[in-house]
Amino acid sequence: MRSVIVELTESSLKPTEYRVLIRKKYVGLFPSTYTKIKLHSNDIEVMERTYNPKYPELSIGKWLRVHKELKPGDEIIIEVIKPMTDYRIRK
Repeated sequence: MRSVIVELTESSLKPTEYRVLIRKKYVGLFPSTYTKIKLHSNDIEVMERTYNPKYPELSIGKWLRVHKELKPGDEIIIEVIKPMTDYRIRK
């Protein structure tokens, strides 16, 4: 299974942001067009997000609010379940 490793930053953990940037080496695992994707997790219901390849980032506020123990420098993993449409997020 292909996966993306994302290091959390102070900015990504701010309640006004709650988003993570997808590094350039991983953008090929995400859609190349503006579209909806699903983020699955064992902790919360499926999050449906709009992905814009022009700005490769994901808004994961609902998931981060459940994981308040995470801090800058921690890594999260986004696994590809079904390419271009379904992903799983985990610590």
